Amino acid sequence: MATGPQGIPGIQGIQGPQGIPGPTGAQGPAGPQGIQGVKGDQGIQGVQGIQGPAGGPTGPTGPEGGPIGPTGYTGTTGPASTVTGPTGQTGSIGPTGSTGSTGPPSTVTGPTGQTGSIGPTGYTGPASTVTGPTGFTGSVGPTGYQGVDGSTGPTGQTGSVGPTGPASTVTGPTGPAGGGAGGGDTGPTGPTGLGSTGPTGPAGGGGGSSTLSINEITGTSQTLSSSNYNQFFYITNTGFNAITFPSTTATSAGGNYWTVRNATAVTLSITLTNTLSLTSPFYIPSSNSATFAISSVSSNTLLVV
Repeated sequence: MATGPQGIPGIQGIQGPQGIPGPTGAQGPAGPQGIQGVKGDQGIQGVQGIQGPAGGPTGPTGPEGGPIGPTGYTGTTGPASTVTGPTGQTGSIGPTGSTGSTGPPSTVTGPTGQTGSIGPTGYTGPASTVTGPTGFTGSVGPTGYQGVDGSTGPTGQTGSVGPTGPASTVTGPTGPAGGGAGGGDTGPTGPTGLGSTGPTGPAGGGGGSSTLSINEITGTSQTLSSSNYNQFFYITNTGFNAITFPSTTATSAGGNYWTVRNATAVTLSITLTNTLSLTSPFYIPSSNSATFAISSVSSNTLLVV
């Protein structure tokens, strides 16, 4: 016979009464020590107690002891001490003894005494008759501005005509005869004879219209003399460093000159031989000229103009 489906569970019944407690079990093992607690704050300081009463009054001073007894007898002198006693105080200085006789001269030089103070300045002596040494030459001052060009001199006299050359010894060819009645045309002029032309006469001196005499200097030195009066010297060598002047100049040569032009890109330092009142070395800046003229007032004197 087949089993049917399970029925619905019934309602739970009411709980029964509590049973009687059983006996106490054995004590379990001690548990681990707990963590130490945090230290508490310090308590407030208590109030100071009341000071106790002062002690009783000081007692009276006891009576003073009896009188001092008589001094005892002096004992016998003991044996001599083996210990040196302390040095006594120095006695007063005795009277000075009489001076002894002078000893022999010392062979040792004594120390040098201190230098005495400087005495007053003496009277000024008479003027010296001896000339003192010449002081050092001062540095060369800057080159002065170039002076204004002088006026043109008068035109020189025309030179004389040279002598006529010798007559030609060669006869020129005869021209062709003219044609026609009444005489033909004149034939062409024959060629000039072979005789040479006479030399040209000397040029007039000092003419203002004469050409400049310019010397282009490529060396390192130049001599200036009466043979090259009134000429220009055009310097192109940066190593140029020396000029020689005449040893003397006369006032009768006054007005003659030499003009030196520095055409280089550097300042030239030039040593002068026979300075004739000038200072050596003489400096000519780049692209500048210096004209040395003979004085007509003072001999042996050059003027820079």
